[in-house]
Amino acid sequence: MAGLDGGGGETYDGDPDDVEDIDDGGGGGGGGGTSNSGSITGWGDLSLPAVLQSFLSNPRNFIIGAVATTLLEQVFGIVTTILNVIFLVLGGSAPGRLNAPGETLGLIDVPVFVADLLASIGTDVGSAILQAIGSLNDPVFALASNAGPATPVIITAIVVGEVIVVLWLLQRLVFVVADVLQLGGLTE
Repeated sequence: MAGLDGGGGETYDGDPDDVEDIDDGGGGGGGGGTSNSGSITGWGDLSLPAVLQSFLSNPRNFIIGAVATTLLEQVFGIVTTILNVIFLVLGGSAPGRLNAPGETLGLIDVPVFVADLLASIGTDVGSAILQAIGSLNDPVFALASNAGPATPVIITAIVVGEVIVVLWLLQRLVFVVADVLQLGGLTE
């Protein structure tokens, strides 16, 4: 911005320290304000704000920049929201931990959740089976303990017989499940 004429031939260049040096043309009285010649003195820095200067220097680029900035912020906001939804659907609310307690489960958590559920059911069923076998073995082992030196042989025979029966039952169970799920080739 060009300097302001102080009336006495001096110009004001925007430096607040030079305000007292400008002759206001009023004969030495009064301090600041508008003098009789209509020039401005004593107002400090009269430069325009940077946004207004940018607009005045190139209005077209200023408007394009403002519109483009707004549009890009909206596009980035929408894309960020879409990505957050995708991550929530796939990974749940805690994508770094599978099947974390208290989290919203995602698609990645479903197999882990099902495996944990089946393991807990399997643990309960397995515990029930082992308790049943144990309750059957207690009286048999008590009788076998009266056999004297043949006790270890009798107990070993009982345990081996139980293992064979359990494996045969598991094989039959696998065949039944394969037939129910129609997995051909296992039972043929």
